[in-house]
Amino acid sequence: MKVSREIFSRITADHPTLPFSLREYDDARARLGMKECLEHDLFTTYPVLEEREGDYVAHMKFTALMTSEGVQRITGGFGSCSPNCVVEGPVCEDEELNGFFQAAMEKAAKKKAKKNKKK
Repeated sequence: MKVSREIFSRITADHPTLPFSLREYDDARARLGMKECLEHDLFTTYPVLEEREGDYVAHMKFTALMTSEGVQRITGGFGSCSPNCVVEGPVCEDEELNGFFQAAMEKAAKKKAKKNKKK
């Protein structure tokens, strides 16, 4: 539909790579065009995250490689938050994966200690 092409062009021009809220495009035509764009998988919806009062919610996406040297994050990031600021949740039962994770954490600790020693 013509309105779908219009809204797709507007959104890709305004937000080429970043998420956006549909509230920015509040006319009825935009919602109609967005529905067709979603049906054809041109956009991805992000769910609203909710928890009990007093709990914290964090939604981070990144790509990680699990190699024999350890876990390496290759895309995305934590911004100003380090992986250590995330509260642990369920525990992985796979011993091999836990070994990779431990090796990665030890490597990161050594790197941090070396960096602090130079200062």
